[in-house]
Amino acid sequence: MNHNQRIIKAGGACGVLGILIYILLALSDPYIGPQTKTAQEFLAAWGTPKYVAVNMAIHFLLAGAAVLWIVSFVGINRLLGWEQPSLIIHIGTILGIIACAVLAQMMIVQGSVMSKMGQVFLAAANENEQQSAAALYRGLRFIDYGMDLTFDMFFFTAWILLGISMLRHRSFGKLFGGIGIGFFGLAALTNLRSAPDPPAFDVGPIAGLWALAVYIQMLRTAKSVGTPQTD
Repeated sequence: MNHNQRIIKAGGACGVLGILIYILLALSDPYIGPQTKTAQEFLAAWGTPKYVAVNMAIHFLLAGAAVLWIVSFVGINRLLGWEQPSLIIHIGTILGIIACAVLAQMMIVQGSVMSKMGQVFLAAANENEQQSAAALYRGLRFIDYGMDLTFDMFFFTAWILLGISMLRHRSFGKLFGGIGIGFFGLAALTNLRSAPDPPAFDVGPIAGLWALAVYIQMLRTAKSVGTPQTD
């Protein structure tokens, strides 16, 4: 196995693992921790030492998935560009890596705000301080909206550019590339239309399944990749 094949296989494996972590946490989210309806109930429950640890573990897992996706972008860059490198592939890769870094930061910030504000709520001396803590918490959570939109801007653009590169690539072709461009183009439009609020219908999970198929295809086709010729 040559160097390019190892990078592509590592990228595909990291991409699959990252998607599986995302799916697992998304499916288990309603069943993790106490069920709450208000910000006060949430802070009272999740500010306890037990759930602070659980909350931070969840967010570190999600941040870890983002780190895995950084490796996946390096792998797909090598697969798409090994025969004929192009500016579109390089720009798409850079944007994807930036997006994943933003996502990792967002997860750690989000988890820290949730945990620390829960502790502040529980340490409040009276009901007025608790209400102030809950109001501050709700305001701080709007930071997530801006960071999420930043992630979307880089992530969607990255996959649209890489989708364009897939159209004529022998490992993917028009079907893979066209579906990716369509999914992420639609996701970009719906997010822009509803900004700063999240869209009523999130295309992201469906696009995530497409990305999973891309990563599996990377693993399948890695063995056909040789060492590119140098000038």
